[in-house]
Amino acid sequence: MESKDLNQAETNDKNEVDAEVQEEKSVSVEDKEEQEEQEKQEAQDVSNESHDLQSESDSNTEAEVSKETELGSKGDVLKAFEKLKSAYQKDRDIPLKERKRILKRIKKLLNSQKDKILEVISEDFRFRAHSESLVSEIFMVVSTIKYILRHLDEWCESEYPEVSWVYWPAQLEIKPQALGVVGVIAPWNYPVQLSLIPLIYAIAAGNRVLLKPSEITEKTSLWLLENLPKTCGEDVVQVVHGGVEVSSAVSELPVDHIFFTGSSRVGKMVMRAASQNLTPVTLELGGKSPVVIHPSYSISKAAGRIFSGKVFNAGQTCIAPDYVLCPRDRVDDLIEQLRTVFSNRFPALEQNADYTAIVNDSSRERLQELLDDASAKGAKIIEINPKQETLKAKMPLILVQNPTEDMRVLQEEIFGPILPILPFENMEEATQYVNKRERPLALYYFDNSSSRIRSFLNNTLSGGVAINETILQVAQENLPFGGVGNSGMGSYHGKAGFDTFSHHRSIFKQSRFALSAALVKPPFGGFFKLLVKFLSW
Repeated sequence: MESKDLNQAETNDKNEVDAEVQEEKSVSVEDKEEQEEQEKQEAQDVSNESHDLQSESDSNTEAEVSKETELGSKGDVLKAFEKLKSAYQKDRDIPLKERKRILKRIKKLLNSQKDKILEVISEDFRFRAHSESLVSEIFMVVSTIKYILRHLDEWCESEYPEVSWVYWPAQLEIKPQALGVVGVIAPWNYPVQLSLIPLIYAIAAGNRVLLKPSEITEKTSLWLLENLPKTCGEDVVQVVHGGVEVSSAVSELPVDHIFFTGSSRVGKMVMRAASQNLTPVTLELGGKSPVVIHPSYSISKAAGRIFSGKVFNAGQTCIAPDYVLCPRDRVDDLIEQLRTVFSNRFPALEQNADYTAIVNDSSRERLQELLDDASAKGAKIIEINPKQETLKAKMPLILVQNPTEDMRVLQEEIFGPILPILPFENMEEATQYVNKRERPLALYYFDNSSSRIRSFLNNTLSGGVAINETILQVAQENLPFGGVGNSGMGSYHGKAGFDTFSHHRSIFKQSRFALSAALVKPPFGGFFKLLVKFLSW
């Protein structure tokens, strides 16, 4: 269904966007050759770097980058930044009409290169289900563009708050303006969506964007490098491809805002580097997102919805259910229901076109280490592998029963198809368990009682919540998306995305007839004293 909608959208926009694209200035062959030569001379292998970020590049995995891939350098980052900075200093905010044209060009690019995008993402993941990529990488971005185009005129309008009668007839205005040049550092798990959605909101607000996609999904990153600058204009978007050195260089730039998506550990490093320039940051991080099932809720319904959120993208999602708190007397039922729903939907895995692989060997090894640690410390490992296949890049759903606090599966964000299940005696115990831990990016609660739902929400705190469902909250454009505490700082999606990349400038316009000027205009004589006495009454 999504594919049909996207094709129809492409047809509807074709005439308008084709005319706009013809106006784009292409980069000359000579410039391309010069740039490629420069990149060859300055390229460095990320494995040789000793920067603090080296131990972890993106969300919970080490970089596995082909030695044949040419990585950018700090010099490339500075060159890209200077180009965007010069464009901003010359032309300031991108005009509203041009912002809309750019967003439509991005939409056309996604529609026209759908198949190529699905191909490169799948190659980067060793196999990514095309259905998942279509929904999460194409449909969600196109949907976001449509939403922004419907609301952008309204968002760009000034607000005129009421002025206190003391200062009448002065006028007040709140005017949204672009920040200037912003940096976006994107992760590998949704390499198109998490690169483009922040970039789209930044452009919608009138900014120029320096994008650093993940080197782990290198083919997708190179596609972004090849296509985004010529689609948006090189004075609007620059893309830098590379590893640790490039990520560090972007974090250290005096940009006007940094938007980072990745792990909490690396997010702290980005924030530390940005603080040297007092650069504000938005941190979209992760953590351990719990599921809590009320004793009265249907276990079969809960299992189906937990399953969907956990196995999408093979659990490599920042808001995937990380562990389940289940009533003690219903744990066995939950395990059987999860086994049934997984086996029914995925009777085989290795050749299944709807089941995604783990992104690389180091990520899969880390997941296996979590299981080995749990098994060695007494947990029961339940692998749901209907045909008992020997899997290479893929990993089945694996349940961990009776985990304890000393196990890594309860200490680290899992980021894969492993699901610990913890029993509880009563809801107070479950709520306390959630509250004793870092505040999660997402919290999932299954219950049909409105009063109990309200009570649970009032007694917990998380970035976002889904009731009787998992992960679908991220697809709601009318909801801001972001974390709290260790799971993030700031938010985007909808108006929040526009506001994140805007400065809401306060403007006070005095009238020539104003009497309030006497409050700050010496000498302070009798009229001043009379006025203050009156106003303080």
